Amino acid sequence: MQEAALRSIIESLVPNPEDFEFIDIGSGKGKAMLVASTYPFKRVRGVELSPRLHQTALANWSRFSECGLVQCQDVAFSCQDARKLDDLSGNVLVFLFNPLSPGPMREFVSRLETMVKAKDCSLMIAYLAPRAREAFEQAQELQQLLETRRLLVFGTSDLTLPDGAMPRLCARFDSWKT
Repeated sequence: MQEAALRSIIESLVPNPEDFEFIDIGSGKGKAMLVASTYPFKRVRGVELSPRLHQTALANWSRFSECGLVQCQDVAFSCQDARKLDDLSGNVLVFLFNPLSPGPMREFVSRLETMVKAKDCSLMIAYLAPRAREAFEQAQELQQLLETRRLLVFGTSDLTLPDGAMPRLCARFDSWKT
């Protein structure tokens, strides 16, 4: 994932990041979190299943957090199964760079829908390089807001694409190169 691609997603979908939490599912070594932390999100979280990648992300954050670019004051790394995520509230931008195979993705989306029904939670989901898209297409609580060759955006019914987001994201993600 290129930094510019993620910046394009964030800037197009969340014009006011201070009103949103950012969660990277399958955060790996933490690159998306480092990029997201340079915006004034309420909170930036990463969820990674692999302990090895989680430790690498923590080391990367330790170095990056001293660079002076961080705008978010609440950054948290979690080594856990994304299918057990349980504490979403408020407005949340969920970022996925193809982290789960179809079976686990269905379970994850089901978990998201349970949280949307149970809590005051509004989701905008940016799914880059989608290989398990069927899980989102079958969701009852999420609607598709945008589809390009490389990016799908889903959201809860109370969220819509900001003005200008569709042409910017289509121009960026309609090709196979990001």
